[in-house]
Amino acid sequence: MMQECHRVIGVTVDENSEPHTFVLREKTYSVTAIDDRWLYFGKWWTGESPRRYFRITARQELGRDRLGVTHVYEMYYSHGQWTLTGTGE
Repeated sequence: MMQECHRVIGVTVDENSEPHTFVLREKTYSVTAIDDRWLYFGKWWTGESPRRYFRITARQELGRDRLGVTHVYEMYYSHGQWTLTGTGE
C-alpha cells in the first residue's frame, strides 16, 4: 500500500531526463524500473503548473556488492525540483 508524503528530494536523471537515483533521508536509492509516467496539467486556469509524474521501483544502495530491498515510489518534477509524493516502504 502506498503511503502519501510530500518531500522535496534530490534526484539525478538519465539522458532522457528521467529519474536515475535519488536521496531520501540521507540514503541513496537506484531506480531499477520506471513503472509508469504521466503528465498532470494542473488547474491551469488558476496558474497551477504542469507536473511530470513517475512511478518507479528503486533499491537502496548499501555499498559494495550489497543490495537493498526494492520498493515502489511516486514522484513528480515541476519548477526545477523533484517532490516525492508516495512511498511503498
